[in-house]
Amino acid sequence: STVQGTVTCALGALALPPVLPWAIVMEPCGPGTAPAGAGGYTCAACPSDTYSDGGAGVTACTPCPGQGVSCAGGLLKLLPGFARTQDGAATIDASTELHPCWSAQGCFVVTNASDRDRAANHTHGCLSGYGGPICGVCSAADDFAQASGRCVPCGGECAGWGRPAASGPLLPPPPDLIPEVRIHDDRNPIGDYIFSRLDALYQVVLMGSFVPLLVYFMLSWRDHIHKSFLRFFDGPSRTTVSQSLQGIAGVARAFVVGNFMIGVLLALLTSALFAAIRLPYPFLIGTLSGILSLVPYAGLLLAIVPPLLAGLATGAPSSVLLLAVLIAVLLHLIAMNVLYPTIVGARVHLNPLVVTFSLMFWGFLWDAAGLVLAIPITAGIKAVCDHVLSLRKYGRFLGD
Repeated sequence: STVQGTVTCALGALALPPVLPWAIVMEPCGPGTAPAGAGGYTCAACPSDTYSDGGAGVTACTPCPGQGVSCAGGLLKLLPGFARTQDGAATIDASTELHPCWSAQGCFVVTNASDRDRAANHTHGCLSGYGGPICGVCSAADDFAQASGRCVPCGGECAGWGRPAASGPLLPPPPDLIPEVRIHDDRNPIGDYIFSRLDALYQVVLMGSFVPLLVYFMLSWRDHIHKSFLRFFDGPSRTTVSQSLQGIAGVARAFVVGNFMIGVLLALLTSALFAAIRLPYPFLIGTLSGILSLVPYAGLLLAIVPPLLAGLATGAPSSVLLLAVLIAVLLHLIAMNVLYPTIVGARVHLNPLVVTFSLMFWGFLWDAAGLVLAIPITAGIKAVCDHVLSLRKYGRFLGD
């Protein structure tokens, strides 16, 4: 600013022309300083944690904002992500005129020393083409227009894009995409197989450990359970139930004896045929093959294993091995389709058709366990039907 002064004199009532005119030019304080001293005619550096932009309007240093800037040396330097209100724009925060940027695309992002210098020396912290108090407006004056939430140069044809040439607010920036995370199961298939087999073995051993206890208590408490169960029924019904229980017990004994007979017969036939073809250790191998042949589902494969191992271990000719396999397969088929329905079915008083059908039905329903329990369950149902007057016709249908 410039201050002009003059000295005027008067002689009585006669005014004299002004004399000794002079002019004093007062420069405003620069950035980082503010007026000081009496009358404010000198400038002094801003103390720590204050800043000054300098200029004619500055009367004192302003306290430094708590975030977004650095005020070292009395100069306000913007940090990435913040902007200052432009001169003449509406001030949102009159104390600092400092605000977080509306759009991350419009503010300086410091990635190297050059960007850091540009951001520190920039007046408002907005990139080219962005403006407004918080860098949220595209500057049409600089030939920028909005496109996909950004300010892009349009080469003097902003109006031709179907957008007004005047500045327009930016849409809020799209949210950051959440990265997709896929979890891959890198388990070892061999380890999984071993674990599943061990788990199955553990379940079998666990359930098998209860068998001795179950057998003991069933034998020791048999009479008590039998009498207590009959007390659920009165009059003639009690007699019918008692006879049905005796019939089921007889069927169970007959089933066990029938399986034992088939096992012995298969062992004898297999041993004799293995001896006829001169397979090593025919009686031992034949007995094992005959008994294993009765195992549900896996009986056929298990019956083949003993003769194959014995023949391979002793170097038996391939013709002997082939004959041994054929004998095991043939006897297994005869046992399951002829001996089993005939011998076991006859002892439990079931006709062969019902025995075959029960093996198919319960085997389909419960797999190997169904094959083992098929005949006892069906024979038990027949025993009940034989002693209940209204169900005897079904017992005759199932019987032999």
